[in-house]
Amino acid sequence: MNNEEQDDQISITMKAADEPPLDPAVERVRKKLMRLMLSTIVVTFVLLLAVLVAIFYKIIAPSQKTHTSVQESLPNQTNNSSAVAVGNEEPILRQLHIDSHSRVISTNISGNRILLAVARADGKKQLIIYDFKLGETIAVISLVD
Repeated sequence: MNNEEQDDQISITMKAADEPPLDPAVERVRKKLMRLMLSTIVVTFVLLLAVLVAIFYKIIAPSQKTHTSVQESLPNQTNNSSAVAVGNEEPILRQLHIDSHSRVISTNISGNRILLAVARADGKKQLIIYDFKLGETIAVISLVD
């Protein structure tokens, strides 16, 4: 070190030593603020770490979603057995027989249940609720004009 740097360090040290001690009330407030700042930094670090762990878990953990396939076979169609199995699960293959003169107007699925809106040959409409896991027709609702 040269002489100028040593003089600067000595003057900085002397300035710190020349400062009068803080008032006890101000010192207590300063200590409380330091504790608050430290606790805030620790909480922020812990939360940031939790977010990073959650992100890595989502990236690394395999997807737990299961997919099932339902086969609806109308009598006037050919029976194409195509189902997709995901993971170690066996595909679910079901056949739901509907009158050959009826036609499916719309479908909807919720959980294990399928709702089929069917127009019958006599002009009446039916709602069929089918549970494909159990392979059972839950309800047949005839709509009356």
